Formats: sequence, structure tokens, C-alpha cells
Amino acid sequence: MKKTIRYSIFVWVCALVYLASVKMNAQLVPNLGGQRAGISAFQFLKIGSGARAVALGETFTAIANDASALYWNPAGLTQFAENQAIFAHTEYVVDIKHEFAGVAYHLTPADVIGASVISLHMDDMEITDETNPKGTGRYFAFGDVAVGLSYGRTMTDQFSFGLTVKYVEETLDILKMRGVLVDIGTFY
Repeated sequence: MKKTIRYSIFVWVCALVYLASVKMNAQLVPNLGGQRAGISAFQFLKIGSGARAVALGETFTAIANDASALYWNPAGLTQFAENQAIFAHTEYVVDIKHEFAGVAYHLTPADVIGASVISLHMDDMEITDETNPKGTGRYFAFGDVAVGLSYGRTMTDQFSFGLTVKYVEETLDILKMRGVLVDIGTFY
């Protein structure tokens, strides 16, 4: 009896481990003759900001000690003594532009507030479809923007806390998506 129960538990554990490791795909729904896999919103938030942070391989959350902490880790706002500002501009292929601007201001030696803007945008692009591969004569616009307000506080000489609230908006032609995000960070 005990052997049967142990064997049963072993089989269930193996089955659960197998099911947890199997790649599960959502059903792909055809849309206008094509597959629309991998579509999700606000992907521009994954693009790193700040030359120093990106040059360090985007491993900046643990050493965020300049104004780019507004993007990487709001608790990092407490890691520098002076007020700072950052302005970054990156150009990608097909005229896609990424901008990041931020300001951090010390209210007291322990309290810092900040504001930031992230933008990803491009020039208008001509609409094509299956029957008009060279263009329909109509154009669409694409753009993303995130505006954030941050607060960082030194709790002890070895621990800091930070919070950022962001309003994000993504525009694709006539479609708009909006949301509010919260980033919480610590620095030990």
C-alpha cells in the first residue's frame, strides 16, 4: 500500500514537472491573411535608456547612481548628492527615434524627486496591404510615450527605497492604448 502511494506521488510529480517544462502556445488566429503572433503593447519600455547604462550591458539596476536611475531603479536616485538631468537620443533603422529625458532634484539629503519622459516615434509610414503592396496612398502614425514621476528616499545608510508612477500611451494609426504603471525599487 505504501509503495503504491509513493509510486503514485512520483508519477504525479513527474507529470507536473513535464507539463511545467513543455512549451505551451496560445492559438494563433488568422487576421487578414496572416498570422499575428508575438504582438504585445508597450514594448518600447524594454529599450534601455542612458549611454552609460546601455554600455554596461543594461545591468544598471544595482549601480544606478545618476539621473538614468529614473529609468532603471528609482531607489538609485538617492545614490548621488547633487541635482542631475539627463537627455538621450538614439536613432534606429527606418527613422525610428528613441528619446529619454529626466530630472532629479534633492528635496532634502534623504529625499529625491524626479520626472522623466520616454518616447519612441517615427515619421508617418505609407499603408500597404495584400492588394496594394506599393502603397494605398494613405499614411499612418506610430508613437509611444511614457511620463513618469519618481520619489526616492534613503531609509538608512545602507538601504534606499524608490517609487515611480508612469502614464504610458501607445498610438498606432487610429488605435490608442493607455495605462498607468508603477515601478518599485530598493537599493541595499
